Amino acid sequence: MALMDWNERFVLGVRDMDAQHRVLIDAMNKVYDRNAAGAPAVEVLRLVDDLAARTTKHFADEEAHMASIGFDGLQQHQIIHRRLLERLVAHRAAIAESGHADDELFNFLKHWLSSHICGIDTKYAAASPKVGAAAR
Repeated sequence: MALMDWNERFVLGVRDMDAQHRVLIDAMNKVYDRNAAGAPAVEVLRLVDDLAARTTKHFADEEAHMASIGFDGLQQHQIIHRRLLERLVAHRAAIAESGHADDELFNFLKHWLSSHICGIDTKYAAASPKVGAAAR
């Protein structure tokens, strides 16, 4: 069972960002699924590291997109991105210490991704040129 399923409410209409959001949801679900299956901490940490790397790249791409459209909220968005990555790193450290991921991590991931996409990302999406159908 997935932690979070992709659905149409996540579609921003910015093709590259929509595709990357789907990838992040998939990566998050892999962490959740393997942890729920009792995978060793080293495997869960590897998956969290993969999620963090994909997230870091996504944030850089998203910020580049915002800069390219002259989005006024870029600096605030960068601060939010930095804080989210700091929290993810803290959760990773907790997994390394305890040997398992807990519900707090998964609640954070689910809330972060859904509220970030459906909340703050909609602001730059509204200012973005639309180029056909998004990743569905």
